[in-house]
Amino acid sequence: MEVLNCTVRMTPATAPYTACEIWAPTQWPAGVQTTASTVTGLAKSAITVYPMFMGGGLGRKFGQDYIAQAITTAMAVGRPVKLNRDEGPRLRLSPARSAHADDAIGKVCRDDLRPSRPRSR
Repeated sequence: MEVLNCTVRMTPATAPYTACEIWAPTQWPAGVQTTASTVTGLAKSAITVYPMFMGGGLGRKFGQDYIAQAITTAMAVGRPVKLNRDEGPRLRLSPARSAHADDAIGKVCRDDLRPSRPRSR
């Protein structure tokens, strides 16, 4: 699996900030923009997200914790930051994710799920 990674550049390097640029292999660019707006206090129009090609996300890159961590670090050090987080230990110790989809209000959408191969008889 590809490691979680995120590159953040704040403009200017120290507060008050006027812009934020984020490069991340994310499954939810609009969510990255919302997270960045919340963390930085900037308007969404001042935040640019460059979604990168990704491999092996398996739903993990839908989360925003690693994005917020990279933004917070860039703001603290006053320089562009690239965060790389190894997920190996977390994957070995955490339970497997369930294989179902939830809609916006938390109901399972089993009608939309289809087997990827024909059923054997």
